[in-house]
Amino acid sequence: MRSFLPIAILLFTACSGGGGGTEDTGTDTVDTATDTATDTGTPTTDTGTTSTDPTTTDTFAFGHASVDVLFVIDNSASMADDQATMATTTAHFLDFLLGSSVDYRVGVTTTDPGGVDCPNSGSPAAGELVTLGGLSWLDASVANPDMFLGTSVQVGTAGCFLESGLTTAYQALTDTTSGFRRDDAALVVVFVSDEDDQSTSLTAPPIDDPGMLAWLDGIAADVPLSVHGVLCLDTGAGCTSDRYRDVIDHVGGVSFPLDDAAAWEAAMVQVGIDASGTTDRLLLTQTPDEATLVVGTVLADGSETTTTDWTYDAATNEVVLQQYVDADESWYVRYEPL
Repeated sequence: MRSFLPIAILLFTACSGGGGGTEDTGTDTVDTATDTATDTGTPTTDTGTTSTDPTTTDTFAFGHASVDVLFVIDNSASMADDQATMATTTAHFLDFLLGSSVDYRVGVTTTDPGGVDCPNSGSPAAGELVTLGGLSWLDASVANPDMFLGTSVQVGTAGCFLESGLTTAYQALTDTTSGFRRDDAALVVVFVSDEDDQSTSLTAPPIDDPGMLAWLDGIAADVPLSVHGVLCLDTGAGCTSDRYRDVIDHVGGVSFPLDDAAAWEAAMVQVGIDASGTTDRLLLTQTPDEATLVVGTVLADGSETTTTDWTYDAATNEVVLQQYVDADESWYVRYEPL
């Protein structure tokens, strides 16, 4: 397992895991997911085999087999500094992703819608993925992922002034010719922009917030979905990124302030957590007697090992670990319910 210092979670767009799961008390199934920013796994609760056994055991499995990550980055004239900042923080995202066993694809597109709205737009546009060395996305075949992603996110500043990230995200993820999006893979989308979405009726659907929400709901019904943003959130300057935030809030993601250097690192960590399927929080199915809590892992041979490197958060009914778990690990929490 990998240890990390606690980092605040952020969301970025240029303008989300504690463990959850099923409680088995004989016949019922309970969804204990805590939020979209944290995958809390799938706990199964064993309430004991006899009427005299008061112990409950929640077990947790984590991760997903594959994930597609799409960064939608503003390439308008004002974004050079923000793109450079992003390039210096992508390593925090890759630290989680490369340390997992997940089959990953990481693509980058811009907020430039192209077409009749922006006939003189820069390239790439209309959801086209950034291509580097003949490769349109980062996967396990890339020898130097840090350099590949750090270069790819610097998409330039020749793009259209009508930043249309909702449209271009849709275009990129529904383009069947590119082969990027896999229907059975978890999906993580990150918007990065210093202006709000300005998709218009002249660009590809869905260009309205309800249309985008319905489309994302369809995806979330089939696979794990996270949407975050690093955005302009300066209400004093009249920049609130409302359209992006409507989408992000609907999915349960996080919006991070674009002008906060520390937020970039936190945002990349959050995206890495979601992409890799890891977590540092285990959501319990019942309220425990704290004095009886036992936390541990189940080893490959079926044996158990315990740890004391955790705390209990009574406000959320979660065990908070002092490290992020690996996606292929199995954890348990045993306790007597109140």
